[in-house]
Amino acid sequence: MGEFVRGLHERVAETARSLEAARAAGDDYAVELHSAELADLTRLAAEHGVDVVDLRTRDLRTVEVTGLDERPVAESA
Repeated sequence: MGEFVRGLHERVAETARSLEAARAAGDDYAVELHSAELADLTRLAAEHGVDVVDLRTRDLRTVEVTGLDERPVAESA
């Protein structure tokens, strides 16, 4: 696994943990911030063919940008 992939996996996992902590704390601002970062990271991963699904117990691509609603994010063709 290359350094780029390893770093991307680490960032996705850390951001997902931060998102869950923000949700648990009821911090709406942090939820939006981490949701947007997670969406950006998953798009970056997809652009480079890096699988970031299964880094956690659920499919990370289902986190909607606002973090207030979970639904599939459209994948690019």
